[in-house]
Amino acid sequence: MRDLICLPYAGGGTSIFHPWTQQAGPGLRVCPVCLPGREGRIGETPFARMSPLLDWLETHLEASWQRPHILFGHSMGGIVAYALCLRRMRFGRTLPQALVVSACRPPPVRRDVQMHRLGGTELRARLRAYDPANLAYDTYPELWDLMEPVLRADLAVIETFDPGQVARLPIPVIALSGLQDPLVASDDMAGWSDAGCAFDHHRFDGGHFFLRDAPAAVLHRMTQSLCELTGAPAPPG
Repeated sequence: MRDLICLPYAGGGTSIFHPWTQQAGPGLRVCPVCLPGREGRIGETPFARMSPLLDWLETHLEASWQRPHILFGHSMGGIVAYALCLRRMRFGRTLPQALVVSACRPPPVRRDVQMHRLGGTELRARLRAYDPANLAYDTYPELWDLMEPVLRADLAVIETFDPGQVARLPIPVIALSGLQDPLVASDDMAGWSDAGCAFDHHRFDGGHFFLRDAPAAVLHRMTQSLCELTGAPAPPG
């Protein structure tokens, strides 16, 4: 049994990973992580810098470190997952069998403006570009006041993180991207090829949230790739 530890996008919770908990085959336990400031942790203060977030994850995921595991992160979650691998490598701790990064460029994040410093109106406009037809704050405006501080904190985590000069991880890295993603082009994901000891890249129809649009197809292809790169038995079917 392997744990698939899933880290969410900025402002996101565990719901995007719920289909996987039902679709995962034998031998894979899907473990979505609820970060402070959302869902069941809505009363907790979100982290606005990478280091304290990694401290929290080290403790929160202690049980998974004792078992075979894979780290998966979508958008912000991919950068956090990578930073967590770097830290554990530097301290000689157990690493995941593979790192899966989805819809995110390798850090440091370079933007013309830092989104976590924008005014509310401009921030919402930029967020709309991530998911034009499904921005929750357009459908449920009351969510904005609740989640704006969480979004700003999450964006600050990735926009202030700089890994500096780093060594290649001694594990495979798998990149996933949406062919119609307006923010992270498939070619940008090729930058992850230098991050690990092996690399695989899979492209899916869809935008920045292609994972939400076709969860079963993404999980199936990712699982196949994990088996090929880590030598684990292929799932049935």
